[in-house]
Amino acid sequence: MVNSTEIRLEDQLSKLETADASTGFGTRGWILILIGWMCFYMSASAVNDSLNVTIPLFKSLYGWSDGSISRIATYSGWVGALLTLPAAMVMRKKGTRFVLLCSEAIMCFCVLMLGFITDVFVYALNFVMITFAGNCIGQLAFGALASHWFPRKKGSIMGWATVGCNLGSCTVVWLLAASFTLPSVHLYFVPYCLIPAAAFILTLLFIKDFPEEAGCYPDNDKQMTPEMARKIYEEGQAYVKTSPWTTKKILALRQSWCIIFGLGIFQLCTMGIVSHIVPILSSRGFTDEQALIGMTAAGIFAIPTTAGTSSEITNVAALVDTKSVRKYVVIDNKIIADKVICDTEFTRTVPPGVMAVTGLDAITHALESYVSNEATYLTKYNSLRGLQIFHENLPRVFKDGNDMEARENMMLGCIVVGFGFSNANLGLVHAIAHTLSAHFGLAHGVANACVLPYVTEFNAEKTPKEMIELAKAIDLPLTGKEEEDKYALSRELLCMVKEMGIKPLREQGREKKITEADFDIIATDALKEGPLHFNPRQDVTKEVIIDILKKAF
Repeated sequence: MVNSTEIRLEDQLSKLETADASTGFGTRGWILILIGWMCFYMSASAVNDSLNVTIPLFKSLYGWSDGSISRIATYSGWVGALLTLPAAMVMRKKGTRFVLLCSEAIMCFCVLMLGFITDVFVYALNFVMITFAGNCIGQLAFGALASHWFPRKKGSIMGWATVGCNLGSCTVVWLLAASFTLPSVHLYFVPYCLIPAAAFILTLLFIKDFPEEAGCYPDNDKQMTPEMARKIYEEGQAYVKTSPWTTKKILALRQSWCIIFGLGIFQLCTMGIVSHIVPILSSRGFTDEQALIGMTAAGIFAIPTTAGTSSEITNVAALVDTKSVRKYVVIDNKIIADKVICDTEFTRTVPPGVMAVTGLDAITHALESYVSNEATYLTKYNSLRGLQIFHENLPRVFKDGNDMEARENMMLGCIVVGFGFSNANLGLVHAIAHTLSAHFGLAHGVANACVLPYVTEFNAEKTPKEMIELAKAIDLPLTGKEEEDKYALSRELLCMVKEMGIKPLREQGREKKITEADFDIIATDALKEGPLHFNPRQDVTKEVIIDILKKAF
């Protein structure tokens, strides 16, 4: 028996257009991926993650108990999953696009209806259809559609599309929590239902069962002739007919049941936990905000690929606001990594220039945190040891990129100094560097390196004892005279900056070079920077910063 899908494909293969195509995904391909994001977003979040906020909502609105709602969701989920089987049969007769469109429409309608349901029985029926639609769009229809459009790239397409699952887990709780502030319960789920509605519209307008029906090439490859497409399709059909594997034989294998139960139990446990994180945390005494963070803040694994920022172990992040031309620092313990993987192999290909500026950034962290007005004995220990490690190993890596021992020491040094500056903070170097990066696009390490020697010289007037301690720690030659020795470190830093090829400020700037006419705005904005509060000298004025910029120019 030949089904309608086979007939439609045979018809369309003979009509393949000769329009230009590339070897990428193409416009229609990216639209398909976008639809996939939305489908997997809803498939994962509507059935599991959203329960974190819908259970408390219905409990507060109608007095339903947590347990009863959870049981309804569980049993309804089983029924909805079983309904996927007849949907697969419908898909063979009516086509994949038809099932996808129907599922998107059902999902949109049922999600919207959550704002109108007041009866437990109706809620159960509605959740059956949500589960059914979620399985159809995520597990059934979209995968088949991806195979039709990209027979050789379906793995890549699915890789991109399934990002929607992660997006759903980390955003849906916040989306719904924000929606619940709308004036009427009938509006609570309107923003959420717009996602499947958008997927429905895109599918209806741009996607067909097969790319040929839309005038596109399979795999978006213009080298894919009708004959090649037909061959791929026929090979698949032939394998289905001649394969020795039948459903009965597969189910007779012990390995199949190990996979079924192993993966099934794992999914049941993880989904059961994920769908109840907020209620569980709330019952343990956490506030609503803390519970929401517990749900959406996925574990952060930090893998540094340079040796400089120490961001893998600190609570600091930075961003540039291009409209206000400011570089902002975000400090929050929520962004501290849960796990850190420091592997020098990730830095093996870092070129000398990048290694130099990131290493000088690390030296800046060590120096500024050591002389910070919030430094303690504990932070000073980390800062001092970090400087010793950097001073010894940075020149080695700069000269020989294959010196993996030195690379490893640099990475470990960043961890050591990270404990120092994340508690003692930084100073004037970073205040100026942030402004240079915001206005002229200088890499952070470059901006630090340009002014580091001169800020160190400026701060030495207030911290001669600390500057001499740092100089001794890296074995610089000293005279025993404080007035001379307090500048030994700044002179050493200037030599390092020059040896590593850091250009002066007059040669810096991404879109336009820095000029002396820019010093006024740089100094003005630098005075607004937070790190200034921790600089050992608090007598920093616009004139002081301009003088430092002139020396660095």
